[in-house]
Amino acid sequence: MMLQNQMMMRQFSTLEVQQQKPQIKIVKNTVTDDLALLEQALPKTPAPQCFFPSTIVKKIGRTQDASKWGLRYSSLKLNACAKSVRKQSLLDAKTIVQFSNKKGAQIVLSVLEAARANALKKGLAEERLYVKECIVGKALGMKKLDIRGRGKMGMIHLPKSSIRITLEERPLEEFYKDLLKGNASPYIAHVFRKNLYQSNANFEEVRKLSHITTSKGRYYRRVQFKRLQRLIQKEYAKKGAKISIQKIERNLLEKSLNDFLEHKAQTEDQRMLVSQNARQALFEKNYKKK
Repeated sequence: MMLQNQMMMRQFSTLEVQQQKPQIKIVKNTVTDDLALLEQALPKTPAPQCFFPSTIVKKIGRTQDASKWGLRYSSLKLNACAKSVRKQSLLDAKTIVQFSNKKGAQIVLSVLEAARANALKKGLAEERLYVKECIVGKALGMKKLDIRGRGKMGMIHLPKSSIRITLEERPLEEFYKDLLKGNASPYIAHVFRKNLYQSNANFEEVRKLSHITTSKGRYYRRVQFKRLQRLIQKEYAKKGAKISIQKIERNLLEKSLNDFLEHKAQTEDQRMLVSQNARQALFEKNYKKK
């Protein structure tokens, strides 16, 4: 009897649970409405120029190296000559080393020439070659006795060293960014001046390229570019946004580079169209059907 009563109670309890429905209270979310009203109240401002583009892909240039081993020269003295060519363009590094009176300068120059020859064989552009690395190491040297008076002797160390120079061909995009910032190398400035002289350029063309061809123009471009970054940073600081100088510089250069590439593509298309029309006119003139 006790078991039957317990079973009956369990059945009644399950039926009551099944009959009860959960009570759900629907409340309107006022936060989303407040946000929507706030967005309507805010003025629509254009996208800031320092937030362009959203993603940046950095290209890595091709490299070529050359090395020398077992040099009868001190690694400390050789490193003193190698310091002057690190992070320099190839043509500037050669001019720096040629006017040096040190013995190690001739060694560095010979390795630079070997690396240049290897790079030209691979099809790299000489104007965009830069010294990426110049590593100087200490090799195993020989020893010999230094015989002195009164039965004494010492040890003479004959130093040996090694050097490896790696040249990198900077992509055209990075090369253009250096020109925009006023970091053009002196040899590139010499090439631009020579082209302007040979083409009999007018004053306006010379003035437009003054930030490349002259040292004062390059200095003025660097100062103005830094000033522009500071002004943009102050404008966003007034609006309550903190942006680093590096980010502003990166995005300004990317925007100007994008404009340059679009203009270059348009000019190439126009040139191809003009040449195609000229060929078509020449064909119709010389090969008319009789």
